[in-house]
Amino acid sequence: MALEGTLKDFSLADIFQLIGIQKKTGMLVLREGEELVRVTFQNGTIVGAEKESEQTESRLGHVLVKRGVISQEQLNRALETQSESLQRLGQVLVENGFIGSADLKEALRNQVLQIVYSLFRWKNGHYHFSPREVVDFDRDNIEPISTESILMEGLRMLDEWPLIERVITDPYVVFRRTDKAIKVRDSFSSSFDEPGLGSEIESISLPHDQVYVLNLVDGVSSVKEISDKSKLIEFETFRNLYDLHEGGFIEKTEYTVPAVSDYFRYTEERKEYSTPVAILVGILFLIGFLFSFHSPVSRLFPAYSRIDRQSDVEKLNEFGRLEKMRVGELHRIIKSDFSVRPGSMITVGEDRYMLPGKYGLRIPFSIQWQKALNDEIPETN
Repeated sequence: MALEGTLKDFSLADIFQLIGIQKKTGMLVLREGEELVRVTFQNGTIVGAEKESEQTESRLGHVLVKRGVISQEQLNRALETQSESLQRLGQVLVENGFIGSADLKEALRNQVLQIVYSLFRWKNGHYHFSPREVVDFDRDNIEPISTESILMEGLRMLDEWPLIERVITDPYVVFRRTDKAIKVRDSFSSSFDEPGLGSEIESISLPHDQVYVLNLVDGVSSVKEISDKSKLIEFETFRNLYDLHEGGFIEKTEYTVPAVSDYFRYTEERKEYSTPVAILVGILFLIGFLFSFHSPVSRLFPAYSRIDRQSDVEKLNEFGRLEKMRVGELHRIIKSDFSVRPGSMITVGEDRYMLPGKYGLRIPFSIQWQKALNDEIPETN
């Protein structure tokens, strides 16, 4: 007999408990909005879980690549082999020696737990359980998980998530290590790893999982990226980050890594302006071409199109030489060093110039000096 209803009327904990007590075998399908999850049971134990938006096979390969267990090239080769042999991806990875059997079992178990534990945060939704005599799952690599252990851990997580979210308000926030993190050592480390008696740094022992997550904090990766890289399930990674933050071993940065949805939204916003921007760029390019040196229009504007390169270079060199002379004369006036006859001040229109006695060149004089020397140096015409 099928079991169907809404999570408001019958909670997820009640559903799991009923299936576990009655040792049911079958498929539980849950839907909330656009999310759809399938949980497979055998004799009241959980033997599989998958999201419709994330196929188990592709998700497994994606996770293994992010964790650095396999390379993208190895995954691509395994997927090609899988498409030909129709084997499970995990089995192909093991047979090709890309991962060990223990690594595969751990990855599959964490994948199932991650999906199931995320269901406890659903507040609304619809469920449907259909009993079956036999269900298909990877019997060689997935060990059945008791619903009792799932319930105990899931309810504990449900109580602790609000506490964690007070610190990790956004999965795309970035943490960095503090100076205190330098003193951390693994509580499981051997005595050879401990600092010597003469060491100036006092070590701080932390649980192995916290040290593992601390090593993933690099000041660049977001919390979500750390969770993806972590071999722990999402809740355990978030909880360890929370404990490290409360212990003063990590701190928030002012950075936030944009979510993928932000990139999509930004791309859509740019599309709205892409056409007018392209038109504007085209107009500017056309104007630039019309007034370029080789354009027919340039003949109508000789003052802008014809440039005497030699004359310009000479002007620049002359300007540089005059500037050096001006600075030299100012330096002599300040130091009252008149080894060469001092220049006299002259006025041409509204500009004041200095006429060095040695060089006989007119050099623009600073307006600040003009006011200061106005009453001290006579003007000559």
